[in-house]
Amino acid sequence: MDGNKSREKRPGEGDRSALYDEHNDGSKPKAGHGQEGRSHRATREAVGGVRPTTPVLKRTVCYHILRLVLGGVFLYASFDKILHPQAFAETVYNYQVLPDAAVNLVALVLPWLEFLLGLCLVTGIWMPGAVLMTTGLLLVFIGALVFNLARGLDIQCGCFSTEAGGEPVGLMTVIRDLGFLALSVYLTVFVLFLRSATLKSPGSVHTPGITTLSKSRR
Repeated sequence: MDGNKSREKRPGEGDRSALYDEHNDGSKPKAGHGQEGRSHRATREAVGGVRPTTPVLKRTVCYHILRLVLGGVFLYASFDKILHPQAFAETVYNYQVLPDAAVNLVALVLPWLEFLLGLCLVTGIWMPGAVLMTTGLLLVFIGALVFNLARGLDIQCGCFSTEAGGEPVGLMTVIRDLGFLALSVYLTVFVLFLRSATLKSPGSVHTPGITTLSKSRR
């Protein structure tokens, strides 16, 4: 008798069960406060994990922009020299820093070296060697400009054009090349020292030519 009484429904129990089923449309009960708390904590951890990578993303975007800018400058500087090697040889001779036997060789090789370095910077290939050679080449250019300014020679720069009566060597030419040198030094430091740290930072993934934030987290 006691067992039968325990199995009997209490008054109103069926009504409460029906109301519960009607309220939830027959679906399973919703997750409790414990699951909601864990979900909120996971969301906060995911959001908090992205914040430290923001400086990394800014440095990476800056790196790619400067790489494209400096690469475009070198490509543009090489075109006219490649098309007019004789005129460029005269410009190299006027600097009076090379022996006569080396003038023609430099006039032929230098434009193609500029083209190759510009191509590497734009495409992002062979970057360690490219940024080192770009920095070294810009130092040579600036040294030649300052040397001729100190001697008071009135010569054509020949930086972007080989036409007669082109841009003369002046203080603004040196300042402009110093700006290019600053870009090249930043790229050199990033490629040789900062990029490896960027790839190891949490929340970043590396794909060919770019480092971006990971869009998915486990």
